[in-house]
Amino acid sequence: MTLISSLPTIYSASNSASWTMAVSPFLEQASNVKLLLSGNMGFREFYVETNPFVTGLILALMVGVFLWAVSVQTGNTSQVDRAWPILPTLFSVHFLLYGILFNIASRRLMIMVFLQLLWSIRLTYNYYRKGGYKRGAEDYRWLMVRNNIPSYLYPIVHFFYIHIFQVLHLYWLACPTYIAMLAANERPFGLLDCMALELFMFTFAVEILADQQQWDFYQARDLYRKNKELPPHLNFDLMTLAKGFNTSGLFKWSRHPNFLAEQIIWVVFYLFGAIASKTWINWTILGPLGLIAVFQGSTRLTETISSKKYPLYSLYSRKVGRFFPRLDGSHWELIDEDSSMKTE
Repeated sequence: MTLISSLPTIYSASNSASWTMAVSPFLEQASNVKLLLSGNMGFREFYVETNPFVTGLILALMVGVFLWAVSVQTGNTSQVDRAWPILPTLFSVHFLLYGILFNIASRRLMIMVFLQLLWSIRLTYNYYRKGGYKRGAEDYRWLMVRNNIPSYLYPIVHFFYIHIFQVLHLYWLACPTYIAMLAANERPFGLLDCMALELFMFTFAVEILADQQQWDFYQARDLYRKNKELPPHLNFDLMTLAKGFNTSGLFKWSRHPNFLAEQIIWVVFYLFGAIASKTWINWTILGPLGLIAVFQGSTRLTETISSKKYPLYSLYSRKVGRFFPRLDGSHWELIDEDSSMKTE
């Protein structure tokens, strides 16, 4: 099918996932920004006549610079953290709008955007109730990063990694939607899509459950520390709360079941684009692979802090897998509890 010059000519489903056909020939259209800013091109004309991948890339760079400016102004490094639950969905909605505009919005594309909306709602709510949107709230790990990086190097990391790279990474996570938009109905929604949808929903449910179990534990722990009484509406015993970290529910088998679910969710999202294009490996795989790498690094940092803070965390780490349950069935048991433990 042939559309206007802002979109590639798609002869087969695999063309939609080809970097050399679907992306690189259109990168020069980024120069349309000059025409827009000079007034020689209207916004609608700019949007229609610029490839949607390029438009999304420009938007991502602009958002990254804006969040960096806000971070510098406020002295708070968590600006990308606050936008994280929204940005991938925003980018995918952009591709959906373009698909609707040119009548190539397939069922698969709509389902992908709907799933991302569900993901955004869950993450935004979870981040909100943990206080992430309160004035001055900042992820404690950024403080450690600042303290462990030479002062002359931190401004570079602050601009390029924390803001530009992370926002571009979130954009890349959404790019399977671009492939699905281009593929349109070259490969109709079928059995493989249904399997991916089921896996997404199962993993999404696991993530919600893990988030709730973690929230309940920390609510109970904080109430006990404040009132010196076990909260009757939350089912935790004293020894469980005394450790200071959660080892119940899903956390009995995995130290970070919610992190595992998050990584699988984005792998599944990538699979939708792979199924649409009939190409199991394409350039958008950098999104989920990069996310897995980020989780590896951030989880190690988090656990370094936890090991220093909680005496039993080292034992917990030896018995329970970081993400996946151990193949030998090792997990946290009541025998591992010690009533002499103290919380920080």
